[in-house]
Amino acid sequence: MPGDFIGEDGYRVNRACQSGAEGCMHLGENFQKPWTTMMRELAASRGYADTPRPFPDPALMVGRAGDILDLLSFMGLSGKEEPVALMAEVLHRRPEAVIIDYDQDIFAEGVAHKPEDCPFAWDGNLGHFHLRREDSGEQDAPPPLFLRVVGEAEKTCRHQMARRLHYLPLEDTGR
Repeated sequence: MPGDFIGEDGYRVNRACQSGAEGCMHLGENFQKPWTTMMRELAASRGYADTPRPFPDPALMVGRAGDILDLLSFMGLSGKEEPVALMAEVLHRRPEAVIIDYDQDIFAEGVAHKPEDCPFAWDGNLGHFHLRREDSGEQDAPPPLFLRVVGEAEKTCRHQMARRLHYLPLEDTGR
C-alpha cells in the first residue's frame, strides 16, 4: 500500500524487495491496485488523466545534482531494493519532488520483445527517431532527447538504430 516503505515522518519503515529476486513475488492485482490508482490520480491532477504512462521510471532522471541527491537520500534505496517501488513511494509522500515526463518529450522508452517490434521509427526526412505510437506510425511532436529500449530484443533494436545512424557497435567490427 502507498505509505508502506516511507513513513509520514520521512523515515524508512520497510524495505522493497527487488523484482525478480529470490523470494520477491508479485502479490497480485489487489496489492498493486492502490499504487496504480494513486499514480493515475496524481497524473490526472497534473492534467494527464489519459496518459498510458503514469508510472515513474527512476532509471531515467534529470535535475540539479543537489535535488537528485536529496531525492535519493529520501528514498533510502539499498542495492537490493526495487527502485520503481520506492520512486512510487516518493510520489506518495512528496509528489512535489518529482515531475514525470508523461508525454515522453525528454525520455522515450519503448519495449522490444521481438526484433521486428523495435519501438522507434526513423524519420528520414527529418533525420531522427521517434517513438511509434499505438494509434499511428506518425508523430508531430519533436523527437525526445533520450531513447531507451527494454525487452528481450533490446540489443537487436539498439543495433538497428545504430546502423541507421551509420554507427557500428564494437561487436559488429570484430574488435
